[in-house]
Amino acid sequence: MREAHIKAMWRENLILCLALCTSSILSGVVYGWPALVRMMKQEGAYEKLCNDDDEEDDDEFGTKSCAKRELALGQIFAIGIFCTFSSRLPVGLALDHIGPRGTTTLSLLTAAIGAFLFGTEYYAAGFGVIAASAPAVHVGAMHCSNLFQQKFKILSHFSTAFQVSSFLFTIFSFFPTNLQTLFYLYALFLLFCSLSSWFIIHPAKGKYAIGDYIIGFTYRGVHLGHLDQVEARQDDIQDEYNTDTLKDKNVEDNLEVETNQKNNNETKSSALASAVLSREFFFFAVHKSAVLVALQFFVLTLESRLSGSNARAMNILFNSTGAFLGIFITGPIIGPRMDRDGAVTIFRWASGLVIFQLVLLMLSELFDFPILADIPSYLVWSAARITFFATFFALVVKIWGHAIFGTIVGLLSLIAAGVSISSSIPLSILAFEVKSGKAYGAGGIACVLLCTHFLCEASLLPTVGRIDSS
Repeated sequence: MREAHIKAMWRENLILCLALCTSSILSGVVYGWPALVRMMKQEGAYEKLCNDDDEEDDDEFGTKSCAKRELALGQIFAIGIFCTFSSRLPVGLALDHIGPRGTTTLSLLTAAIGAFLFGTEYYAAGFGVIAASAPAVHVGAMHCSNLFQQKFKILSHFSTAFQVSSFLFTIFSFFPTNLQTLFYLYALFLLFCSLSSWFIIHPAKGKYAIGDYIIGFTYRGVHLGHLDQVEARQDDIQDEYNTDTLKDKNVEDNLEVETNQKNNNETKSSALASAVLSREFFFFAVHKSAVLVALQFFVLTLESRLSGSNARAMNILFNSTGAFLGIFITGPIIGPRMDRDGAVTIFRWASGLVIFQLVLLMLSELFDFPILADIPSYLVWSAARITFFATFFALVVKIWGHAIFGTIVGLLSLIAAGVSISSSIPLSILAFEVKSGKAYGAGGIACVLLCTHFLCEASLLPTVGRIDSS
């Protein structure tokens, strides 16, 4: 039966690869905006908004540059960010009630429509639709981690895929063709991903449970232990699979599933209300908000320095180092350590990395380091983002389980996004209008983050420790 086990592993890995591929071409593309806006400028997007009267100096591409054009381009990114954040709660509700198969497939189809709209120069509508579809693909595929014993290692790969997806538009910039062709091809690829999501990645009903055994592209709930246990259990599966006993058992199982589903629907609302009112949820929301503010503050200050004639080269350098870090360093390290040491240990790593990145930013501002000296801080920022979000999803699963996973993630993300967006204006004023404001901002956020980490850990540690020991 070793051959059957190898086939099952091959199918499981195929599902994982397709899920990661889908996530890496959509989940975080909104953050690749700097590369995309450069391509739009190169092709003269919104150039007609610049009249001869208000025309300023031509940009580096030889196209007209004016305040109206820059405002129109900036509004596209603002729409994309708004759609990304505002869609997270509806996506979470859909995942918990409809399931990942329908939610993810519909989101990919919607993203394909958005790519088509963008290609036909409906830039704002297209980018907004793409951005709104992204969270469902990212969160919806995470239940595939239940197919593997090293569950948190797999979850960390999805955080890596999110990081890599922000590099997609930078890759687009290397192709010798126009935006219309690129986004039409992108729409076709998203359609292909929607088909793979429906027919291969996600099960026909519900979600993968821990230890599901893949037969073809269906699944059965079988706990996968060591290889000898797997072979012994699969002997039983093969003996039962084509028998009337199995059919009768499946009928009983279906009745039991229907009964459990009815009971789950009745208790899901009360479970969600209890979770939202818990101290774990409150302190987790506070800490995630602080982390998101810290990560956004770094991006805010860095983008102001990535300008001038070498802007394209510097963007490629910073984005490629972040993608490299996620694929080859952070992803392979964080997941295995989380499986071995637990999510709380990596949670401490994540907070430490975010604080370290703020310290590096503060030193860079105080001592006026050249832009290349910020590469180490960008690497730490990339590692901090991957580490935190890998830990975030793992802790949500540990504390609240899969039944209300999507809704909890959506609520926490929406709260953190609201805090981050509302703080962006005062932080911008501090960073750009106050002398040494970037250093003061980085130091202040680091102090707040340290406090929120200890409060959050104090509230989460008893619950997570009790779950780990049970």
